[in-house]
Amino acid sequence: MDIPASEFAEYAESVVELAADGPYSAPLRASGELLRDSYDINFAESRQASGPAWRPRKDPIPQHPLLILSGVLRSAATTEGATGNISEVGTHEAAFGVSRDEIPYARRQQYGDNPEGIRARPYIGVTNETLDQCGELIATYAIDLF
Repeated sequence: MDIPASEFAEYAESVVELAADGPYSAPLRASGELLRDSYDINFAESRQASGPAWRPRKDPIPQHPLLILSGVLRSAATTEGATGNISEVGTHEAAFGVSRDEIPYARRQQYGDNPEGIRARPYIGVTNETLDQCGELIATYAIDLF
């Protein structure tokens, strides 16, 4: 496509408007799947997405894997539609995670609670590779709009 220099500014503006209009719900929903898969890996490997293993229990005799007593927290973080799961997708934004209203201990597990002696074990987190994959999904979708 040849665009005369005198028309380039107008063309560029129309491209930006088209890209801004979206909608981006499809790649955002697909990104949510990647994020939930990443959270599941965190649970399976008992580690933060950035690599460090979760701090061990104070009790040296574990009866169950870290953060997996009933499986409710893991399910809320990793399964769309599960009790406590947040998977909200709009045309330009999305939110994925765990509802502290439905899973009240979720925040304490993610960030810890020093007065209660609960160690932080961040289960919501992703690697840079996962973030790059999400960005590629959105960028590819935006390019395909044209």
